[in-house]
Order: sequence, then structure tokens, then C-alpha cells
Amino acid sequence: MLSPWALCDNNCSVGPRIDDLPNLFALLLAILFLAFLLVLIAVAIRIVANDARSRGKSPLLVVLLCLLSFPLGRIVWLIFRPEPMTRYAQ
Repeated sequence: MLSPWALCDNNCSVGPRIDDLPNLFALLLAILFLAFLLVLIAVAIRIVANDARSRGKSPLLVVLLCLLSFPLGRIVWLIFRPEPMTRYAQ
């Protein structure tokens, strides 16, 4: 049976090598971009839910509309959302 080191041709090292740095940098940028995107989506959900609540609509339904049909759902909500509820009826 061959050992795993037999396939290494005497150039094996543990850990990242200097020629792997561009790949590691690209991976780091991708992870940071995805984290930023998740934070942006979380903030958008919070804003949409608060806006729906202030207008007397179900926040869950409005958030689902905006998330499942993004970005069209967000545009539809901005166009067709009702007026905010007032505290005192006139």
C-alpha cells in the first residue's frame, strides 16, 4: 500500500504556500461580500417590517413579498403601500 507522502515528490509542505495567496485573497473577499450581503438583507427586512407595521399591514407578508420577488417585490411595495396609520382618526 502506498503512503500519502509517496505522491508528494519531496516538495510537500503543510499550510498555505505563497502561490496560494491570490486564491486565499479571493476567498476572503467572497466571504466578506457574502457577509455584507447578509447584513444588507437583514437591514432591509427590518426596514420593510417596520414600514409595514406602521402602515397597518402584516410584516410577515410584506417581508415575504419583498424577499421572494426581489427586487420587483420591493418596488411593488414602494408603489402600492398604503398611507401610514395616524394615531388620531380625523
